Amino acid sequence: MPVWKPENLIHIGTILKPHSYLGKFKMAVFVSEYQDALEPDSFIFVELDGKPVPYLIEEYSTTGAESGILKVADINTEGDAKKLQGNELYVLTESVAEQDEEDPSYYGYEVRTEEDLLIGTVEDIIENPLQSLLVVHDSVGKEFLIPIHEDIIMSIDTEAELIIVDLPEGFLEI
Repeated sequence: MPVWKPENLIHIGTILKPHSYLGKFKMAVFVSEYQDALEPDSFIFVELDGKPVPYLIEEYSTTGAESGILKVADINTEGDAKKLQGNELYVLTESVAEQDEEDPSYYGYEVRTEEDLLIGTVEDIIENPLQSLLVVHDSVGKEFLIPIHEDIIMSIDTEAELIIVDLPEGFLEI
C-alpha cells in the first residue's frame, strides 16, 4: 500500500451531516465517476487537522449523482459522525478505476442554468477547506465563483462536458 500523502489521494467529496443515529453520514460527491471506489472493505480518507486519516468503509449507497450515504468503521453514533461534519474526503489514486484517460477535472466544461442560460466555461477549480469553487468565465471575461455544493450543482454530463446549476436569485448580477 502506498504512503498516505496528498499526491497519492484524490479529493472526491465532503462530509455534509450525520444521516442516522448509527454513525452514518451524508456526503457530497464532487467527482461522481469515483463513487465506484467507495466499496465495503476499502478505505476512504478523512482530512483531519490537515492530514488524511484512513477509515474502513462498511457501507456506501448513492442518493444521487453527487451525493451518498457512508458508514465507516469506528463511527457508530450520530455524535461521532457529527465530529466529522464538514471534513474533506479522499480515496487512494490506485483504488480509482482508469477513466479511459479522461480528465475528470471539468476544465472547459460549459456551465448552464436549469433554464438553459449559458453562464460560461469552467476555467479553474479553487479547493478550499470549507468550500470548493468552480471558477467560471463568461464570453466577455466576467468571472463567477460558483460553490461546488449539492444544492447548486444539479447535474454533470461528462459526455457533453456540461454542468447544470441552480443559482440563488440575483447571483449573476453580483
